[in-house]
Amino acid sequence: MLSGRRELLVGDANPLRALEAEDPELLDIPAVSVDVVLTSKAHAGRSLEELGRESAARGVCLRRLMRAGQELPVTPKTVVERGDVLTLSGARSHVEAIANRIGFAE
Repeated sequence: MLSGRRELLVGDANPLRALEAEDPELLDIPAVSVDVVLTSKAHAGRSLEELGRESAARGVCLRRLMRAGQELPVTPKTVVERGDVLTLSGARSHVEAIANRIGFAE
């Protein structure tokens, strides 16, 4: 799967642009953005890279990670802890699936 800013994906600089869909109905996927508090002992102490490998995380984008009111860097090696707030975006069903698995949505 390839994702990115639309204007770059369909622009002249992309050699794959001929393979891109130009269908507004297809591309208009309703998405939500939700703050999720991590409460799961099983997920605490794991890196974002590890969490991203879980099948429930597919289709979900991590927008921000907060701990005690401070924004943390979002890198593959960043470790999450209980009480962290993850701002997740994606299709409602995908976001709800991962939220229920790792904690609860605010």
